[in-house]
Amino acid sequence: VVAMHRTKWLLENCFTEKTDRILFVTFTTNLVADIDANLSRILSAEQKEKVEVTNLDAWVRSFLEKKNYKGTIAYEERTKELWEEALNFKPEEPALPDSFFKEEWKEVVQSKGISSFEEYLHVSRIGRGRSLDRRSRKAVWDVFAEYRRLLEDRGFKEAEDAYRDARSELSSSGSALPYKCVIVDEAQDFGAEAFKLIGALANSSSSQEKPQNT
Repeated sequence: VVAMHRTKWLLENCFTEKTDRILFVTFTTNLVADIDANLSRILSAEQKEKVEVTNLDAWVRSFLEKKNYKGTIAYEERTKELWEEALNFKPEEPALPDSFFKEEWKEVVQSKGISSFEEYLHVSRIGRGRSLDRRSRKAVWDVFAEYRRLLEDRGFKEAEDAYRDARSELSSSGSALPYKCVIVDEAQDFGAEAFKLIGALANSSSSQEKPQNT
């Protein structure tokens, strides 16, 4: 509710030009239709035309498809089998539960954009609850390397990979987007890569004027 009224205020007080656009992103796909309908109740038809309401992953898919992106964003229902295969490489020492590898992948490897053992060897793991020496990190990394290979073999990308690829495309191509700002709903559910992308979107306005920090 706060985000929707923030949208209304911005349209009335900041982004009043006909070409101004606001991107309203949410985490849950099912919320998009509800938010869109509620915005229609509090905005004029002209104001409503300036707002794009979308799930972030849906926006990423649409953007990358236009760039002839090679890869399918895969979620847990598709990656579960790959994890089962990758965990066959799980070491006897250190003895770690399967859940550790999935959490470590999400909280350290994907969250910090780690793509090689050397990066993983030196990355901070503060807050993970268990220290790993060099040998242990190498043993853990073998599982991650196999999981990544399986993803690539199937042409799969996790959402975090797609966020990074979209951000890279924005940076390298200089793609100019019309958004004056991005309003984020369900922010607690987004990770670091999602926010890096959102920041890039908020700074990719086609206007010569720098987008306002609102």
